[in-house]
Amino acid sequence: ASKLMGLDVGQTTMAISLAASQAAGILKQTGSGAHIVEAGFSGRNGICAAELASMGYTGQPDILEGSHGFGYLWADTPEFDLALGDGYRIYAVGIKKYPCCFFKHRNMDGLLELIREHKIKWIDVANIDHGINVTHAQILKYAQPTSAEEARFSLPHCTVACFFDAPVFLGSFSDEKATDPRWHEARKKVSVTVHQDWPKGGVEAFDSPITITMKDGTVFSKLCHDSPGEPDNSRFGINEVLAKFGKCMDFAKVFSDRELKEIESLVVGMDEVKDISKLAALLTFPQ
Repeated sequence: ASKLMGLDVGQTTMAISLAASQAAGILKQTGSGAHIVEAGFSGRNGICAAELASMGYTGQPDILEGSHGFGYLWADTPEFDLALGDGYRIYAVGIKKYPCCFFKHRNMDGLLELIREHKIKWIDVANIDHGINVTHAQILKYAQPTSAEEARFSLPHCTVACFFDAPVFLGSFSDEKATDPRWHEARKKVSVTVHQDWPKGGVEAFDSPITITMKDGTVFSKLCHDSPGEPDNSRFGINEVLAKFGKCMDFAKVFSDRELKEIESLVVGMDEVKDISKLAALLTFPQ
């Protein structure tokens, strides 16, 4: 926000200091509305900090370092010694193929491949097991979700969606399907094995095994490594992004076809847009 507002070094220092007082986001919130809006809070707070700094509001210039500074309180690193110049998290941007937690995407892709390859029918399935690590287990924590928010963090729910819905999209994660007796009963066929000894971490930490056991004893399995849209996977390009945007907007029925084309054109060519007021007007409080 400071860069976009053209603040100088001193003002930017104050903005960072003020932003340090507004850091937010708690992992436990997954499966609730708070999780969805936390990123918005962070963005809002960053802009607020930069605006305050631009008006002369101050913070401690060394808030990141030293005793009781940001690093000391949040990570026990009073020196706040960062290896600047490499490995910035902001470059690790993922684009979701499915409207649910990113940690489930590789499992869903793998499951759908097994279904297609072996022509698997739900009625013939005895059990489906997903192998995950402790980190994923802390987030994918709803065996029997009771709301759309919880369904997005439920491996059993997305597993059932892969069989019941074609394709799996926004409508697959709703309050109605989370509480539907048919879906509730179907989710009982899905188990999750948490491997305590596996490395902790997110999408890059481990390969997730899926095992489908059929009623006749046949077993199908697959080791799921990644999914299109993950930061280090380039299979989800601009064409896929625009196609997903179109599907989302068709589902929401908010914009006209003309407005959608205009939005796409402005966003794709953002690096050449000199004035974003037209885009802002299109996206703000649509009719």
